[in-house]
Amino acid sequence: MKALISTLALFFLLNTAASAQGMSGYSTGIGLRGGWEGGLTIKHFIRDDRAVEGILSRGWGWGGYRVTGLYEIHKPLLTVEGLDWFYGVGGHVGSYNGAYYGYTCYYGGYYDKHGKWHPGDCRARYVTAGVDGILGLEYQFGELPFSIALDIKPYIDILGWGDHFGDGALSLRYTIK
Repeated sequence: MKALISTLALFFLLNTAASAQGMSGYSTGIGLRGGWEGGLTIKHFIRDDRAVEGILSRGWGWGGYRVTGLYEIHKPLLTVEGLDWFYGVGGHVGSYNGAYYGYTCYYGGYYDKHGKWHPGDCRARYVTAGVDGILGLEYQFGELPFSIALDIKPYIDILGWGDHFGDGALSLRYTIK
């Protein structure tokens, strides 16, 4: 009985995933995200107007990385076929080292961007985690298997960095119908 329920559940999930196609006309897109925190992006539509996006980014200024997960809602924009605007929320976790942007590293410590001395190893690794938002535009190129998106992604680090930041990016994805 458990095997039957598991098989039916798996069939339902696969069927739902295979039939999900976003407003932009694709179900999954994989590509590159260019911006301050550039990296890899994958977006998958779970319903016609709902998508989940994962971003693996490399911090340009502090020698770290960040993994972000977002839940997005897509809406058509004007009457342009394939053009959506979207918004969403999510979270991130990551790591950076003490010698990040704005800091000057010296043996035994470092000065922060405000000129305050911090004793210790500036090459130590730190963990960061926080919440993210996203707002953007995405265009699916008709019959071509590509989409392009422009977004702003504000975030707040709750653990780690401790400040409010934002990121904007241009993403290009190869799309699968």
